[in-house]
Amino acid sequence: MFFYPKTMIIMKPSHFLPATILFWIAALLLSGSHLYAAPTVYEQLCDLNAQWRVRPSTDPYLQQPIEFADHERLIRLHLMTVESTLRRADLSHLNADQRANRSHCLDLLRGYWKAGVFPKNTYHDTTIPYFIDRYNTACAVGHLIRETGYEALACRIADEMNYAYIAQMPYAELPQWADKMGFAVAELKWIQPAYAPPLAISTNTTDANCDDNNGSIATTVTETMSGNPAMPDNPRWYSLSGGVGLVGNSSDIENLRSGLYKMRIDGGGGMFPYIDHLTHISDTDAPQVTATIQHESCSGSKDGSISIDITGGAAPYTVIWYNQYGNMIGNGVQINQLTAGGSIGMFLDDVPRYICDVTDANGCKRLATYDIQILNQNANYAWAQTQHPTCGNSNGSIQLQYYLPNSTFVWAHDPTLTSDIASNLPAGHYTVMVDAPGACSYEVYADLYHNAAYPVNFSSSFIGQATYCGQSIGSIICPEGYSYTWSHNANLNSNEATQLAEGYYTVTLTNANGCQYIYTTYVNNYEGIQVPFDVQLTNANTQNGQSGAIVLNTDMYEYSYAWSHDAGLGSSSATDLVAGTYSVTITGDHGCSLVQSYVIYDEAQLSSGVHLPQVRLNAVQVGKDLRVNYTASALLSEVRVSVYDLSGHAIAQANLPANSTELVLSLSNAPFGVYILELRSQQAQYSRRIVWQ
Repeated sequence: MFFYPKTMIIMKPSHFLPATILFWIAALLLSGSHLYAAPTVYEQLCDLNAQWRVRPSTDPYLQQPIEFADHERLIRLHLMTVESTLRRADLSHLNADQRANRSHCLDLLRGYWKAGVFPKNTYHDTTIPYFIDRYNTACAVGHLIRETGYEALACRIADEMNYAYIAQMPYAELPQWADKMGFAVAELKWIQPAYAPPLAISTNTTDANCDDNNGSIATTVTETMSGNPAMPDNPRWYSLSGGVGLVGNSSDIENLRSGLYKMRIDGGGGMFPYIDHLTHISDTDAPQVTATIQHESCSGSKDGSISIDITGGAAPYTVIWYNQYGNMIGNGVQINQLTAGGSIGMFLDDVPRYICDVTDANGCKRLATYDIQILNQNANYAWAQTQHPTCGNSNGSIQLQYYLPNSTFVWAHDPTLTSDIASNLPAGHYTVMVDAPGACSYEVYADLYHNAAYPVNFSSSFIGQATYCGQSIGSIICPEGYSYTWSHNANLNSNEATQLAEGYYTVTLTNANGCQYIYTTYVNNYEGIQVPFDVQLTNANTQNGQSGAIVLNTDMYEYSYAWSHDAGLGSSSATDLVAGTYSVTITGDHGCSLVQSYVIYDEAQLSSGVHLPQVRLNAVQVGKDLRVNYTASALLSEVRVSVYDLSGHAIAQANLPANSTELVLSLSNAPFGVYILELRSQQAQYSRRIVWQ
């Protein structure tokens, strides 16, 4: 388990993760659910940097066959993991200056992988190091050399051995720099990744006519930086609107309705199994949408928002919001608590971040994409140089360094202290809020401890387990032989804390001599299950006797399934279906589950243009009261109208009156969200999605 260093900037918890869950969180961000036999994370890391092979790992998470959608994600994971490991190394052989320099460099490395701007392989068709690329972007080691004042050395390496590994570089200055900064050359070798030539997908869409399937998407695949054409390998298109699933197996596809679509191509036999691209088709007669965007004030503040104004078309309108992975994240004309990049995790993508889907009363769609940016970026963060106290004394200190000019400081242990130095400190956990003009405030923490209480074999002494899907099942295990004081429970005197929710925890370990070791870490939360988008739906057809089917291509995950129509069906596929609404509860690791709902239509009715043989819907208005306006024949038999939530539970039901043109159902007790409206008679059934907002 990888834990946090003893001094840390507290910005956004998802940026500082225990390593044994990094790979699962990465998997959440990969839209993977097909049958590709992915290499394990460890194998991919070895391809990225051969130094992993001399560091064999028994960590089960590195043995998982996880698919990375792009090169940058694996580089981030590599650098984040290496940084976390290097922070836990034994530094007893280093002097104070070397320790301080090393800590500063690791802070720089953290900022580097967080920024996610890496060299581009523009001249090679194989995976190879780039010390500094043609756009003046340095590799991780080159970045550290530059940022510590050795620009001349970095430029010399780039000029003479730009595509070499650290082990191949003959420069005496390199090990001298490493020694001054508190690194072994072997550690620099481990930091340095190689870079694969990425592909880029671009699309040209043709909008559809309202309620027609005459839209199309033309695709171009190129090598990202060179612009050279590339042949897409095994292209396939998925519709993410309404759960339609796979809609095509070629680069260019036609006969499409308006909606959100995702393309996936294989990675051409490289280390990356596939590449995804999201695009959309609108209707030509759809409403117009304009947006007012409030950008995120600071990284991690989650105070971004988008509000839209809708004109044209036919009111009322429904609005559904998606993130850049195609997952539904909200509804209504305004969406709040947005982060820059639209990411649900730590990785950012160079794609539109938020997509709104506006549908008017005639079913005409307008889709639009928006980006959220960070208004205030800190140029650099303070880091804490610590002097640990001796056992039984209050002679420790913390000095902040490398902060922006004119910064101010507020220390939690002494709010009257505004200096960058806190002195005469006993062992303990300390935090300071740093605020700089024109930048975002942030918190730095440092743990002061007595060296006499430092655990033997520190790297294997602390074991942690993340929590999952919002539960309180995380845990932290400390070395035995101490008495213990926990920040979350003062009455707990045990080396193990269990039933932990996501958050920061500090434990004070006191040995028999009264000397204390202070340990702070973060228990992260893993959602535990991948939302399937690789779904194939087959509609029923009462005219030719065809039955419907729902196939979830999630076999690469060890999920269990429970279907609403058949409690005993534990498969990822449901067949022999009639027209109707079906929901499936998908359960993954640690009891995490989600519910997906799908609609199977009767194509005999869809092709005839008639919703039901004896009734036609004219308008559906959604509010506290659901108003269904319809025209019925004089021979109308019993038609049952139901409103279901996405888990398949009926929240309102009534029969359609024969002597009226309107049915009113109350939704006042229902929360805002997406629902299924169903009309069913003995002969036929019709369903559509509605949004209560």
